Amino acid sequence: MTSYPDLFNALTGGSNNFGVVTRFDFLAFPLNDFLGGIIVYPISTFDANIAVLADLADSNQYDQNSTFYTGVLYSSETGSWSVFNSLFYTAQPALVNASALVPFTSIQPQLTNSMRVSNMSEFAAESQRLYSGNGPNR
Repeated sequence: MTSYPDLFNALTGGSNNFGVVTRFDFLAFPLNDFLGGIIVYPISTFDANIAVLADLADSNQYDQNSTFYTGVLYSSETGSWSVFNSLFYTAQPALVNASALVPFTSIQPQLTNSMRVSNMSEFAAESQRLYSGNGPNR
């Protein structure tokens, strides 16, 4: 940790101790509609998804307007596994083809793809449906 090392030390519990964060402040910003959605892939694309994540983590070209998270889902209905990416690009105006997300959107095959320009409330509802087992479809 190179910035605020004493704060980092306190947050980690002062070395070998247990630390608890009781408050944090962050800046919010207004956000109009933006590009986002969830893409679900068969588990056979796991290696391709991890390769994209590794490349972006090692990239000097990271775009601060992009955010994404990858996960693995198990469906008890079908008895199968799948990979998903929740992808968001917040630059304004909303860019339909944000190049930072292309490495994810180009992975094939895709089981579902809900990428679109929408608002935070819609994306939150979509994530809730995914985690409740009802899928990412709108």
